Amino acid sequence: MDAANKGNIEAVKQHLTGGADVNAKGIGGMTPLHRAAREGHKEVSELLITNSADVNAKDKRGRTPLHRAAREGRKEVVELLIAKDADVNAKSESGLFKGETPLDEAIKRKRTEVADLLRKHGGKYGSINVAAKAGDVEALKEFIAAGVDANAIGLLSAAASGGHKEFVELLIANGANVAAKNEYGSTPLHNAATKEIAELLITNGADINAKINDGSSPLIAAAMKGRKEVVELLIAKGADVNARSESVLGEGKTALDWAVQQSHTEIAYLLRKHGGKTAKGR
Repeated sequence: MDAANKGNIEAVKQHLTGGADVNAKGIGGMTPLHRAAREGHKEVSELLITNSADVNAKDKRGRTPLHRAAREGRKEVVELLIAKDADVNAKSESGLFKGETPLDEAIKRKRTEVADLLRKHGGKYGSINVAAKAGDVEALKEFIAAGVDANAIGLLSAAASGGHKEFVELLIANGANVAAKNEYGSTPLHNAATKEIAELLITNGADINAKINDGSSPLIAAAMKGRKEVVELLIAKGADVNARSESVLGEGKTALDWAVQQSHTEIAYLLRKHGGKTAKGR
């Protein structure tokens, strides 16, 4: 029902009067309500629900209309769906983000008002990695109490990249391995967003010269991302300022090469001051 996607309420009424299946699935297994919710068409969504649309219908990946509305920040539609008894903790069933709830969708897309609304009505995280990136310590405590492994792949890296020191501390206290690599081969130190988190990881045994799949060291990662204070700390801790990456795209590049390429002038100056060279200058 393309009319639902476009918010054409008169056309939707005509389809319904003509006997159209209100729960018919189209592209991606989405129903008309999925599409109306995704686009933020509150009146059309309400009309569909009044005509027996399933508020908890699932698309091919197990996502409900509430997942779709939350992802796009459609607050009014989210309010409507909740009022009509949509499952606020429905979980997606397949794909890369299997197990995620509408709250996960809202948090990932920084839909703050929608996230607050979902929490108000009992919405919870389905993904501990999303909670890690958001730095939600209370959610982490709930996951750990429920038996989730603090060494789940990428979890500590997600918390480190989000800049959430308290979350990182809690994971380490619960046995998280500071040398654990995520699916890209990077360690939490490669992903440390702040000096404080990097220092915490190093204090707990993180390797300052660890290499990821493309050969990049934590210093290269920090220089590339413009994290000056992290660069300063790594240099002070003895990181190899002239370590090289090894991937096809970044083969042979040093931290200085990346700082120059990304126009991180202060970091480039800092690296040169401590003996950093470009690959060509070595």
